[in-house]
Amino acid sequence: MAISSFDTHNYFRQLTTSGIAFRHAEAHTKALTTFMSNELVRRSDLKEFKSEIRFEFGEFKSEIRFEFSEFKAEMKSDFDEFKSAIDKKFDAIDKKFYAVDTRFAGIQGQLDLLKWMMGFTLAGVFTILFKLFL
Repeated sequence: MAISSFDTHNYFRQLTTSGIAFRHAEAHTKALTTFMSNELVRRSDLKEFKSEIRFEFGEFKSEIRFEFSEFKAEMKSDFDEFKSAIDKKFDAIDKKFYAVDTRFAGIQGQLDLLKWMMGFTLAGVFTILFKLFL
């Protein structure tokens, strides 16, 4: 596709009116036209490149979103497993504390019984001593 802003006829005419031979002007015009049509970036090339980049960026964006959602799901799964393991360990610790609390409750009951027994024993001793000295 030739660039529309380059007028080959006008360029050729300028070369011949300035004294360049017809064959040289014609060859120079053909060479410049070939160079400009093959080597320069055209608007259509830029538009095509832009659409390709947009398409590839859209694909990349979709891929990143998909991978991020997979990563997020994997992390949630790992976190749920970790939370479950921690909950199990806390349940085991709670059972051990319950067992300890139960043992302490039994010991507390025995201590309360001993206090009452000591109280009755001391009351009996004081009663006997009181009767002896009075």
